[in-house]
Amino acid sequence: MVLTTWEILLKFHHLTGLFLVAFLAAVLYLTHDINYWNVVKKQVTVGEEQTAHSDSSPAGCDFFSGRWVYDNVSYPLYKGRECSFMEDGHCKTFLCFAVVVVVGHFGHTYCPIIKLVHCLFVKEYNTTIGFYWSPFLVESNCDDIRHHVVGSRVVRVQAIEKHARHWTMLIFSWGSFGSPDGIYKTVEMKMRRYEMGLSTWSEWLEMNINRTKTKLFFMSVSPYIFRGDISRHCYNRSEPVFQEGYWSVANKSQMSIAESTIKKLERRGVKVEYLRITQMSEQRRDAHPSIYRKFYAPITEENRKDPISYSDCLHWCLPGVPDVWNQILYAYIMNS
Repeated sequence: MVLTTWEILLKFHHLTGLFLVAFLAAVLYLTHDINYWNVVKKQVTVGEEQTAHSDSSPAGCDFFSGRWVYDNVSYPLYKGRECSFMEDGHCKTFLCFAVVVVVGHFGHTYCPIIKLVHCLFVKEYNTTIGFYWSPFLVESNCDDIRHHVVGSRVVRVQAIEKHARHWTMLIFSWGSFGSPDGIYKTVEMKMRRYEMGLSTWSEWLEMNINRTKTKLFFMSVSPYIFRGDISRHCYNRSEPVFQEGYWSVANKSQMSIAESTIKKLERRGVKVEYLRITQMSEQRRDAHPSIYRKFYAPITEENRKDPISYSDCLHWCLPGVPDVWNQILYAYIMNS
């Protein structure tokens, strides 16, 4: 199956990402990250009508409801230049990276074995932490971290072993997608390729996961905004959306595919914790790089006259919203 060629400014926006982390004590050491805006957690009573969303929340707390409040005293806990995995000025996306954490006798020798992009060996915990590139969940012709820009993307939907053999404790992050032209030429349905990839992923979990030992998490889609979207753009935004319960319809159809897959897995005895970060993240239109990032193609004079047309409202700046995702994930891991 072959994908159509994407526009240069958007081509990296439509990859599906895989975010996997092994639980270990090093999480205590490396997951303190949060940003200026800290989410207020709203306590809810777990009832029958809330079972689907609240049962798995630590201590019955719904981390995904509430509003954002400003705190420039306690946060951020780190500065951009201190982020060991990101170059200065870079922004965060879960579209194409995975975080791999390995505990045990491998030590620092594990890094070249799986060709990690960045690698850190924490000696006191006998732990290796690194970024691992796995853009489509399944095998593709853009798995090479250095040479992944290709004219047409070929995905082997049935091949998952290449990436899956590195997984221990599993935390998956779907990333973002939504380009109307980013579809397979041989498949007409817009979302079909992701449904196929997730189907292969779920089949692999059923066959290979130790259901009594391995903990599984899946993060919902990171909200995306098309460049030029006047109503939902991030250009010149300096505050979050304060309307509690705000929810755009743009990302709901994409989320339904993952939700359906997770429900099917649960019916088959494979429990996957679903972290619904989409809505809370969508309220943070101020947290994107907008026009203040490096673009791969020159900005034309016509673009400069209309900044909304090229503002990056997909990626996240660091420190920023992804740090809150990590804090919530950390709470779930500790609770488990």
